[in-house]
Amino acid sequence: MSDPKPIASIESHNRIIALLEDEPRGRLLDVPSGRGALGVRLARMGFDVSYCDIDPALFEVEGQEPAVVNLNIDHLPYPDGHFNYIASGNGLHRLFNIRNAVSEFSRCLAEDGKLFISIPNYASLWRRIMFLLYGSLGRGIDRPTYMQVTEDPEAHFRCALTVARILNTLEECGFHDVRLHSGKAETLNWLALPLVLPIKMMSSFTPRRAATRYRLKEMNSHHVLFGSREVLICAARFHG
Repeated sequence: MSDPKPIASIESHNRIIALLEDEPRGRLLDVPSGRGALGVRLARMGFDVSYCDIDPALFEVEGQEPAVVNLNIDHLPYPDGHFNYIASGNGLHRLFNIRNAVSEFSRCLAEDGKLFISIPNYASLWRRIMFLLYGSLGRGIDRPTYMQVTEDPEAHFRCALTVARILNTLEECGFHDVRLHSGKAETLNWLALPLVLPIKMMSSFTPRRAATRYRLKEMNSHHVLFGSREVLICAARFHG
């Protein structure tokens, strides 16, 4: 049986796998797992993978069964500190209550366990221009329904989740050593290069408290402005 195909970009899976490649093997949660495309590759690398999703009918990994969880409201069905790693590939923008999910990730990670999150890069230079011209951030947000089997309306939810909101939520839930990673810059972002100087100049006049609240340092970083279609965020959990 061939490997399941990713629902989202395979690039985000490849980048998560690249970051995990040199990590010691341990227990890992793939959530939301979708078809299981990311988890099955990580299992082949030697990780002990568990799967979790709101829509189990999508799942295609032979011999495995995902836990059925609505990350907006449910607790993950695992004990405290159970996992060494959690990988959430293109999942958090599918939630209206990311704090519940991140809080549960924090609870289920062992001390200094690592969290890997990828989300669509809604704040790249080209996306900012796209919104200015069209009032839209892309088809991924504007569709009435999505690639799901279940009719549960919460499985068909998408939002333009920002890096700033994720960083603030991670901090609130006890994560530290948070780092941004990006893939190869899209050509369209480089074409918008002349906009960088005005953005940086206007940001420099922002009061410090507001700049911190809006995470301007990260939102106007190279990883976001020039990054690929997805942004990867890595964080460690500290239970002390």
